[in-house]
Amino acid sequence: EDEEKVEGEGILRKSLRLLSLSSFLGSSLSERRTEKSVITSFLKNSIKSSGKSSNALFVAGPPGCGKTATVLNVIDNLFSLRSSGSLPSFSFLVINAMSLRTPYDAYTSLWRSVSGKVCSPVEASAGLDKWFGRKEGEKNVMVLLLDEMDYLVTRKQTVLYDLFDWPGRVTVNKLCIIGIANTINLPERLLPRVQSRLGLLRVTFQAYNVEQMKSILKTRLREVECFEDGAVEFAARKTVGLSGDCRRAFLVCAEAVKGVIDRVRAEKELGKEDISYTVKVRDVVNAVRGMTDVPQLQSLRCCSDFDALVVVSAASLLSSTGREEGGIGVEELRQKMSAVAAALGDSAFLPIPSFPELLQILNRLNDCRMIILETPKNQSMRLAAAGTSGVWPLVFLNVDVYDVLDVLVQTKHRKLAEKNLRRI
Repeated sequence: EDEEKVEGEGILRKSLRLLSLSSFLGSSLSERRTEKSVITSFLKNSIKSSGKSSNALFVAGPPGCGKTATVLNVIDNLFSLRSSGSLPSFSFLVINAMSLRTPYDAYTSLWRSVSGKVCSPVEASAGLDKWFGRKEGEKNVMVLLLDEMDYLVTRKQTVLYDLFDWPGRVTVNKLCIIGIANTINLPERLLPRVQSRLGLLRVTFQAYNVEQMKSILKTRLREVECFEDGAVEFAARKTVGLSGDCRRAFLVCAEAVKGVIDRVRAEKELGKEDISYTVKVRDVVNAVRGMTDVPQLQSLRCCSDFDALVVVSAASLLSSTGREEGGIGVEELRQKMSAVAAALGDSAFLPIPSFPELLQILNRLNDCRMIILETPKNQSMRLAAAGTSGVWPLVFLNVDVYDVLDVLVQTKHRKLAEKNLRRI
């Protein structure tokens, strides 16, 4: 009996590891075989021909439908082929446009990858133009994954034009690009000169349905048998009904497992002998309720336009930069708000609040604990936070990024949330 208990606890802990988002990204997605085949074929042809075939592919689909994970999985497989000598040598770079300070920083990231040098966007652009114009020398092929590419749209769209113009050049240094965006009709919204460079090759990911979501969860949990079928189905249906983001389904199931672990520990302390280590429907129901039924999220459901803009901008900064801990400077937040509002183009968010008005909004959100404001203790942190010598607070988001998305997609701020709260 003791061995059974140890095994039960071990299975629950192992299921938590399997449900972690880090283990999910890049894993094989059984429901995306067709899309994976098209992407693989495109990259193989581009790499084998040293980039002389079609060199740009546009991938689109709603958030959390496996776009980035599928591409990364394909790249992993191609790396294996490269190592075995079945595929010519190539390098790989990921640029997530949401993590860039400005669209022009894409030049700096790409130039640093090809040359090892760090310089300004202007210098990097000039260097790249020469690099992808070389006619002689050793052949090089670079595969560039341009994630969240709609964040590179500027008024003249110069960055996107350059990035998709370079792959079309006859040169020894070839560039193959896969651009990913949530906006399916993004190419039609670009200037004609950019559309012509982007080309016509596209892969569109459809949102997961309930059966596909169930299949993904069951495939991920096949090594452990701690979920009853009804629990998996409820998690799938709840996720599809809300955001359709499979990452959210992983989080819901992980929370349900944590709830079972807590229950098991409590029952052990009470000396109970007949302890169940199975995750049941009620455990998933409790997990969903616990993730959404908190005062902060209740306030978020009825927040104003500018309150939503502040929270979404903060959540977007955290998810794009990977800062799970640490605060956001007020000026940094305001710059992000400006970019988000401008990209959305909705008059409800324009013009954005002035600096004094933003401080008032932050104080109000702090009162309802949606965010937490903390004043930096030293001068250097104040300078980093506000860009001035003033004593401005750091902003800490007090709600989970995925909860912000799930709550706001059910409100009038759905478009704001879906456009900006996407990749981990």
